[in-house]
Amino acid sequence: MIRRNLSEKRRRRIIKQMAAVTMAVTMTVSQCAVGVADISSANVESSEELDKADELSEGNYTYTVNTDGTVTVTKYNGEEENITVPDEIGDKTVSSIGRECFKGNNNIKTVKLPDAITGIEYSAFEDCTNMTDIDLPEGLESLRRIFKNCTSLKEIYIPKM
Repeated sequence: MIRRNLSEKRRRRIIKQMAAVTMAVTMTVSQCAVGVADISSANVESSEELDKADELSEGNYTYTVNTDGTVTVTKYNGEEENITVPDEIGDKTVSSIGRECFKGNNNIKTVKLPDAITGIEYSAFEDCTNMTDIDLPEGLESLRRIFKNCTSLKEIYIPKM
């Protein structure tokens, strides 16, 4: 009977120690996660501010110059129904369509992209509810969930990737 009480005491002590360790780990991880979240949001704000400072405009397009000297279109500012994105903006080759570039533009019905486009970023055409047709270029290497809520889209030409 004494042995049983000792092992019961030992079991309770072990449970208490495990609970203490679990709480300590949880608190430490929580503090790290909060610190990371604070740092991440600070970095995001800073990089967004830097990105906006690097943006240029020409015609209906806002764009950034990539490290390889090509251009990423970051925003379409026009109201045309039938859009042909130019091969060059600012005397530089257009190589990609940026995140949310055309998002929510309900004027757009058709889009033709230049052959030099190799990437189309996340949500580039999201909520373009009147867009019916788009031709994706032959050189396209990547695209990420670009047609969410494009409810009128009837035809997409997708090249072999």
